[in-house]
Amino acid sequence: MKTLVLDTSTPYLVMGILQHDHCLASSVHLLERQHAEQLLPTLQALLEQAQSSLEEIQEIIFSHGPGSFTGIRLALTMVKTLGLTQTIDVYAIPSLYFLALPNQKVIATMDARGHRYYVAILDGYHMIQAPHIVDESSLEARLIEDPEWKKRSIETAFHEPKTLFNAAYHAKQQFPKVTSLGTLVPMYLKDIQ
Repeated sequence: MKTLVLDTSTPYLVMGILQHDHCLASSVHLLERQHAEQLLPTLQALLEQAQSSLEEIQEIIFSHGPGSFTGIRLALTMVKTLGLTQTIDVYAIPSLYFLALPNQKVIATMDARGHRYYVAILDGYHMIQAPHIVDESSLEARLIEDPEWKKRSIETAFHEPKTLFNAAYHAKQQFPKVTSLGTLVPMYLKDIQ
């Protein structure tokens, strides 16, 4: 089974093609605001690198947020288009889940601007606490309170792409398959919890 993995919720474009738990081709590039221009060319290049065709993709695992408003919308549009034009299983996962590490306790963080952070708590490949927003002092207090938990940011994780795709592969065990593409919506977080 071949799987397309996609995350456009940050300044990075993360895309890979997996066959079961093996990564056939991947791309992790800092694009800032060029996701729209690079999304389809990157997909085409990865399909060629993996010696695959779009018709061979049987499932998509993608990030539906939190993160960049425009980036999330781009991924959602691509996923819905592919899902409506061919038979593909779709899994929507929180962007912070890409930071999961096997057998490690992780406080996954992403800058939410204004001295605030998107945060999720992960124990191995299990999400203990769903994404929420905290201010900088609350995040620092949590790290002091729970020193065995490792802070892992989106920016750091992109330098270890294999871990991102391993987490995506394991996401199917925790997040249900999307049953209706029409009900698929972005995960936007606004208030401090």
